[in-house]
Amino acid sequence: MDERRGHKRRHSIFYIKVYDEESGKIIGRLVDITTGGMMLVSEKPVPVGTVAKLKMPLPEKIHDVGEISFEAKSVWNGPDINDDFFDTGFQFIEPPYETIDLICNSFEHHIFADTDSE
Repeated sequence: MDERRGHKRRHSIFYIKVYDEESGKIIGRLVDITTGGMMLVSEKPVPVGTVAKLKMPLPEKIHDVGEISFEAKSVWNGPDINDDFFDTGFQFIEPPYETIDLICNSFEHHIFADTDSE
């Protein structure tokens, strides 16, 4: 299989809820993340091309920050392994460096687990 991912994938050991910042509704739960994007699982697919302002609470505070906000665009969707759910891939849109730092610090604090199988 042709590997197009340029960033190491991290799988969440928590199913962190990701919210639409404007409506406050849950978009989905985090499955895996890289510094370039993330995959969410949800009850409904997010249409490809959807751009949303999202927020994600962190399971533990990092540098006194309890949640991160960012903008992302859905780039693919499809059925989850569980037929009741859908997976959606998001690409971060010019995330601020502070957000990238928080994501990287989360990796280091074992919120996410490395995976060898891409």
